[in-house]
Amino acid sequence: MKVRRFQKLTIFLLPFCLVLAAFALVRSQEPEAEPIFSATRGFYSQPFDLTISDETAGARISYTLDGSDPRTSSTATTMPSPLTLRIDPQNTTNRDKAPGVVVRAFAHKNGDAQTRVATHSFLYLELIGELSPDGQRPGPGWPAANTTDENRQMINYGMDPQVLNDSRYRGQIVDALLAIPTFSLVTDLKNLFDPTTGIYMNPMSHGRDWERPVSVELLIPDGSEGFQIDSGLRIRGGYSRIYRNPKHAFRLMFRSEYGQSRLKYPLFEDEGVDEFENIDLRCSQNYSWSYDGSSENTCIREVFSRDAQRDMGQPYTRSRYYHVYLNGTYWGLFQTQERPEASFAASYFGGVEEDYDVIKVNAGPGLPYEIEATDGNLDAWRDLWQASISGFDKPEVYRRVQGENPDGSRNYNDPVLLDVDNLIDYMLCTFYVGDFDSPVSNFLGNQNPNNFYSLYNRSAKNQGFFHFRHDAEHSMFNRPESMDRTGPYPAGQRFEHSNPHWLHQNLVSNPDYVMRFADRVQKHFFNGGALTPEACRKRLVERKQQIETAIIAESARWGDSKRSTPFTKADWENAVNWIINTYVSTRTNVVLGQLRNKGWFPSLAAPTFNRSSGKVEKGFQLEIENQGGVVFYTLDGLDPVVPQVSEISFTKTLVADQAAKKILVPTENLGISWRVVAEYDDSGWRQVTGDPGGVGYENGSGYENYISFDVGSQMADNGSNPTANTSCYVRTLFQVDEQDLAQIGQLTLYLRYDDGFAAYLNGTLVASSNAPTVLSWNSMATANHEADGIDQFDLSEHRNRLKVGQNLLAIQGLNVSLTSSDFLILPELVASDRKIMGGAISASAIEYRQPIPITATSYIKARAKQGNEFSPLNEIILAVQEDMSKLRVTEIHYHPLDEGDVSGREFEFIEFKNIGSTAINLTAAAFVNGIDYTFPAASSFAAGSFLVLASNAAAFFSRYGFYPFGEYQGQLDNAGERLVFVQAAGDTVFSIRYNDRSPWPTTPDVLGYSLVPINTVPFLDYNDPASWTASANVHGSPGADDLATDVKNSSATRPTEFRLWQNYPNPFNPSTMIRFAVPKSGKVRLTIFDVLGRQVRTLVDRNTSPGEYALQWDASAMAGGVYFCRLEGSGYSETRKLLLLK
Repeated sequence: MKVRRFQKLTIFLLPFCLVLAAFALVRSQEPEAEPIFSATRGFYSQPFDLTISDETAGARISYTLDGSDPRTSSTATTMPSPLTLRIDPQNTTNRDKAPGVVVRAFAHKNGDAQTRVATHSFLYLELIGELSPDGQRPGPGWPAANTTDENRQMINYGMDPQVLNDSRYRGQIVDALLAIPTFSLVTDLKNLFDPTTGIYMNPMSHGRDWERPVSVELLIPDGSEGFQIDSGLRIRGGYSRIYRNPKHAFRLMFRSEYGQSRLKYPLFEDEGVDEFENIDLRCSQNYSWSYDGSSENTCIREVFSRDAQRDMGQPYTRSRYYHVYLNGTYWGLFQTQERPEASFAASYFGGVEEDYDVIKVNAGPGLPYEIEATDGNLDAWRDLWQASISGFDKPEVYRRVQGENPDGSRNYNDPVLLDVDNLIDYMLCTFYVGDFDSPVSNFLGNQNPNNFYSLYNRSAKNQGFFHFRHDAEHSMFNRPESMDRTGPYPAGQRFEHSNPHWLHQNLVSNPDYVMRFADRVQKHFFNGGALTPEACRKRLVERKQQIETAIIAESARWGDSKRSTPFTKADWENAVNWIINTYVSTRTNVVLGQLRNKGWFPSLAAPTFNRSSGKVEKGFQLEIENQGGVVFYTLDGLDPVVPQVSEISFTKTLVADQAAKKILVPTENLGISWRVVAEYDDSGWRQVTGDPGGVGYENGSGYENYISFDVGSQMADNGSNPTANTSCYVRTLFQVDEQDLAQIGQLTLYLRYDDGFAAYLNGTLVASSNAPTVLSWNSMATANHEADGIDQFDLSEHRNRLKVGQNLLAIQGLNVSLTSSDFLILPELVASDRKIMGGAISASAIEYRQPIPITATSYIKARAKQGNEFSPLNEIILAVQEDMSKLRVTEIHYHPLDEGDVSGREFEFIEFKNIGSTAINLTAAAFVNGIDYTFPAASSFAAGSFLVLASNAAAFFSRYGFYPFGEYQGQLDNAGERLVFVQAAGDTVFSIRYNDRSPWPTTPDVLGYSLVPINTVPFLDYNDPASWTASANVHGSPGADDLATDVKNSSATRPTEFRLWQNYPNPFNPSTMIRFAVPKSGKVRLTIFDVLGRQVRTLVDRNTSPGEYALQWDASAMAGGVYFCRLEGSGYSETRKLLLLK
C-alpha cells in the first residue's frame, strides 16, 4: 500500500516537477529588463489608468490580474505596446474580489521575451471591508471556506464586520493597515490551493518538492523604497502545519532559478546583514486567535526570548512585523525571522556555508523529535555529547571541550566545542520565560528535545556551539511563581535526544561551571541586567508599541476564526499587559530562588559599585560596597578568585639551572633553525655547564654569583666594539620519557633575566618579556628589567609541545642597550602534575579598603569572600578618554591563499602599528563592524611596535611562526567592507571601507597579497585607495613594515612618459634600487618574475600620481639568478633584467 500511494503521488507530482524544470529554464534565459509601468506599486485610494509599455518597436504586452504567470497563463491578455489598463478594485473582470489589484506583465516580440515578468500590487485599504466580506472566498480559484472539518485544510476568509464597525476601531482600520510595512505575495492560485499540489492544501509536506514560485513585494507606507523579487514559497513550521490551523506561516527561498540568488535589502536596517538566502514569515500558532482561539494571544511571547538573547550579548535571530497579502487578499499579521542555519552563520560569523554544522530537532506530526544536522554533520555535536557522558565533573574534560589545557590556557590542538557563556545565557533565558517546549518538551514527557538550533564552525574550530532560542511560544504564562524548568530531565540520555539543557545539567557537576553560571546570573538578574524587571518590561513595551495599532487589522481578519464574538485589540492588550505588569514584576526573584535552591547561585551577595560601566573622567573615585564578607577586586581584568591547586604528587626538573647550555652572541642573521631544530649544528657555539649556570655579564656588582659564562666582551660596547650585539642565543637540550610525558599537567619556566627574553619550546614561542613583536638577530629589550628574583612563567598551555625523546629549550636573551652595565639569563624548566579544586584569592587581587582612583580605562572585577564562600562576580568597564592618535592600521589580509586543505579564510589578519613614542591603552577597545573583537583588560600597545589580530591563531602560527595577539570572530569580506574600530569610551578611532576593485589594489584579492599602506608612518585617510598598495610578498608581512611601503616620489618634475630605469646596482646582493616614471595618474603595477615567467613579487599595485619613483627591493629571501622587473600602466609595459648574485 505504501508503494502504491507513493506511486500515485509521484504521478500527480511529475507534471508539476516538469513545469518547475521548464520554469527554471525560462528564468535562466529571460531578459533582465522589465516592462515600463506608469505607476509604481503601493497604496492607492482612487482608480486610475495604468500604462504598460516596452521600448522595443513592435513589442506586445501580455498581462494577468489573477496572480498567474502571463507567459504561461490561459487568462493572460495580450495587446500591442503601449497598453492602458484601468486599475479599479471594484472591477472583478479577470480578477478576484479583493482590495488589492495585482498586475503581472511582460513584453515580447515574435515569440521572444523582451523583458522579465514584472509584478505590481496596488492596494486599496479603504475598501478592505467591502472587498473582503466575512466568510466569502475571493473567487472560484480559492477553496471553499472550511471551519469545521479537521481532516482537511481549514480555510477562513474575510474581515469581521463586528470589528470593522466597532466604535473603538472603526476609524482606525486604514491606520492599522498602514502602521507597519506590507508584503504582497503574488502567485498562481494553484500553487497554493490545488488539492494535490498546492502547498497550502498540503501543509504537512516538506522540502524542495513543495516549493512554489512567488513574487514578493515590500510596500512601505511612508513611501520609502521597498523591493520586488521573485522567489520560492514554502509552508514553514512543525506542529503548526496541521490541517486545523487556517493561518500557516511561510518561508521565502531566494534562488537564481527564480531570478536573484539572494535578497539584497536591509530587512533589519543597521541591526543585521543586508543579504539573505531565505527568510521566514512566521505567525502565532499556539495561543493564537486563528488556530486555537486563545485569549493569551500576544504576538510577542516568542520574539521576547530572541530579543533577550540579543540584550544578553549573544547571537540571535532578528524579526520585524508585517502585514501580508495573498494575491491582493489580506492574510493577516506576520513577522519576519532569520533562520539560524548555514547561510545565516556565514553572513554573521564569517566563512562559507559549507563550514557550518546546524543542529536542530526533526519535529512535527509524525516525526521522531530527534536531532538532525540540516547542514554539515553531527560529528562535533557527538563529541560534545560524549564528553557529557564522560563527565564534566572531571576538570580535564571540562577544559578540553573549551579547547583548553587543565589550567585554562588555550590548547590550539583541541577544537573549542563549548562556549560556556553562550550556553549559560541560553539556559537563563529558558528558565526566565519558563519555556516548557524548548529545548526539552514537556508535551513529550521531557523525554525528547524540541525547538532549538545550535551552530558550529567545524573549519575554524575556535568557537563553541552557539545555541539559539527558537519558537518559544510556550512561555511566560500565568504561573510566574511556580513555573520551574531547571530540570533535570531525561532528554539527552540518548544521543538522538541530546540538547543544550542536557549539556547544562551535566555541567553543573563542575564547580568552575557553577561559579561562572552564578557570575552570569549576577550580570543579567541585577543592576539593570537583561533579565531584571525593568529591562524585560522595556523589551516587551517596545514590541507592544510596534503593533499596538496593527493588531486591529489582525483582529478583524482572524479574531473570529474560532468564536462568533471576535477577539479584539482590548483582548490583546489584556494579555500583553498581564505579562508586563504581573509576570515580569515577580519572575526575576522567582527564578533567583529556583537557582539558589539548586545550589547554582550563592546566598552571599556580590559587591556593588557606585558607578555602572561607562565613560568617566580621569581620576574618578570608584567606591565598592558589600553586604557581607571582605571584598577583593582586580583592575587587570582577571578574576579575583582562581582555581586552587592541590598537593603535587609528581615533579621533575627538565632543565636545571646548571644544565649544559650552548651560547652564541650572533654577528649576523642565522634564521630560525637554531631555535626550532634540536639537531641544529651548534658545534661552533660555546658551551657552559655546572653551577651557577647563568649566561651574562656584570660590570658592577649583583649578578656575578649567577654567571658561569661571561658574554660581556661580545655584548657590551664601550665605543670600541663594532660587533657588539644586544641579543644572545642560548640552547639547552633535554630528554623526556613516555611515562613522565603522560603525567605532565603543569609546566613552569623559572627564569632570572635582565632585561628581556623570548623562550621557545621545540620551536614554539612559549614565553616572552620586554621582547619586540617581531624579533631579529640583533633585537634589544623594549624596557628595563632587573633580575632581583626568579620570575615564574606558566607554560602549561604549551605542554603538548613536549615529545618523547630529545627536546629543545631555546632562549633569545635581550639587553636593553649596548651600553648596559649588566645582562643575565638563567633558566630552569620544571614539570609536574596538577589538579584543580576549590578557589583561592588571585595574586593580583586587592582587598578593598578605600575608594579607587581611575586614571586609565580599566576593567574592574570584584567578589566578596565570607568564610569559604565566594560571592558572584560583579564587573564593570570604566572608560577614560585614551589618546589613540598614533594608532594605525598597517595591513589587512582579507583574501589569503588556501594551504592544502586549509581554507585561506583561516589565515586572515589585520595589523596595527603604534607610530608614537608612548604605549597606547587598548583595554575594551573593539571592532564594532566587519569583525568582532574586544581587547582584553590591560592591553598595553608598546610604542613603535606592531600588533596582529587573526581569524585563526593556530593557522596563523602555522604560516608565520608566531601567534597573533588575539583571535577575532567573523571574517573579513573578500569583496570589501567597512571596518569600524572604537575605543572603550565609544569614540570611533577609525572607519575603513576597503574594496577589492580598482582603484583599490586588486592583487590582494585572490592572488594572496595583503593590503598595506604606501608609507611606514601611515596616512590618516584610510578610505583613499591611493593610500594603499599590495604587499611586496604573497602572504603579506604581519608584525613588520612591508617592503612595498615607502615607494618614494624622487622628483618634483612631472615626467612626459612612462619609463623603467635599469636597477642599481646590477648585479646585486641582497638589495637593489628600482626607479620608474609615471606621466599621469592611474593604476601602476611593478612586478618581479623569474626566468620561468612566474610572478614572484608584486612591488607596486596601486593608483599612482605623476612623478619619478624609487624603491629598494630586498631579495634576501630569493634564490640567486636572473629575474625580470616589469612596469605596467595605462597600456604601457616595459621589462628590465636583474641579476641576483648569491
